[in-house]
Amino acid sequence: MEVGIRSLFLLQHQYPNGFDLGQLVLLDHCVIHAGDLGGPPSVHPELPSRAGELGIKRTVVQRGLGVLYSLGLVDVRPSEDGILFFASEDARQFLRLLTAAHAGKLDESAAWAVETFAGRTADDLRDLMGDLMHQRSEEFYSVPVGREVS
Repeated sequence: MEVGIRSLFLLQHQYPNGFDLGQLVLLDHCVIHAGDLGGPPSVHPELPSRAGELGIKRTVVQRGLGVLYSLGLVDVRPSEDGILFFASEDARQFLRLLTAAHAGKLDESAAWAVETFAGRTADDLRDLMGDLMHQRSEEFYSVPVGREVS
């Protein structure tokens, strides 16, 4: 459900325009790891394993969008480039009901991600994520193995 909410924040900040599934997958990663990309503090911890998240994210984002669609919070429309997702007319009111501090952080990161990356092509975003994943894997493998911790 949280992944769906993150997608809804992204779509609301892109309103009245939409995103395709690939863009939402990459932008979702930008939302939760904004600190890695020069944005607001990351919503999720900065663990070395975050580099592998993109591998499963597409399915999870797709499921989250399905839940949002069934609730009438997301509209789906065909375009020349494929299927696009849009925040529905009810999305803003729903998101206003989320008053937890975590929701505020998600909203801030989503606003930053849309402002910073929405104009980039899917290929540009993939290249950016590829560079970031390469850096993260290098950090993970550069940790000395076998050293005693005092």
